Amino acid sequence: MVEHDPRLPQGTIKVLSRTLFVGGVTCSEAALRDIFSAFGVVQTCIVNVDKRHAFVKMVTRKDAQKARDGMERYKSADMQLRTRWGVGFGPRDCSDYGSGISIVPIARLTDADVKWMLSAEYGGSGGKPIETGMVVEEPDIEIGAGVSSKGEFVQAHQYLHRFIQIVKDQILIFRNPYPAHLQHSIASTLATSLSSFTPKIADSILTDPLHSYLSAYADRPGGLSRP
Repeated sequence: MVEHDPRLPQGTIKVLSRTLFVGGVTCSEAALRDIFSAFGVVQTCIVNVDKRHAFVKMVTRKDAQKARDGMERYKSADMQLRTRWGVGFGPRDCSDYGSGISIVPIARLTDADVKWMLSAEYGGSGGKPIETGMVVEEPDIEIGAGVSSKGEFVQAHQYLHRFIQIVKDQILIFRNPYPAHLQHSIASTLATSLSSFTPKIADSILTDPLHSYLSAYADRPGGLSRP
């Protein structure tokens, strides 16, 4: 299913999750699969016995919604299962866990994400070019076949926010403005750090606080100084 939502912000797509997180699991994978099969076709069912939880992916969003709603009414004397939406594709911080819907900036998709979007057997764009406003069901991903934004961006974003704060703190501890050559040095250091991540991640980070701070103060007569 590929639709279009004109209300989406420029440069974003909407991804409808087909993945459900299930807590309180004490049964086998086969038994859990049987429970969810009552709501539709189960594509994958992965149980973590030690942590007593599982991830169940349905073949369609419609079946996933039916399972999500149906498990609210599910009763068992042996288990108290708790079901909520999971994130199977795209950066975790883009997901609304209440609705199972992610609004994902296209710029944050990795090369592997794009490949999966175009070629997935279930979900994705069905080969259509990715464009603003596109609404798709969660595409299948291939574990070990590429870097997914689901994990990569979170780690990179956390690192870069720490980096941003460190550099900003260094700027603020000086009452006198940095001379021009040090302003360029700061910008160069930031660019070098960004380049260690994928270009798409680097581009999206440029909207973060330090870049805004540098842009706002670099052209002032006093240069970079304490606000």
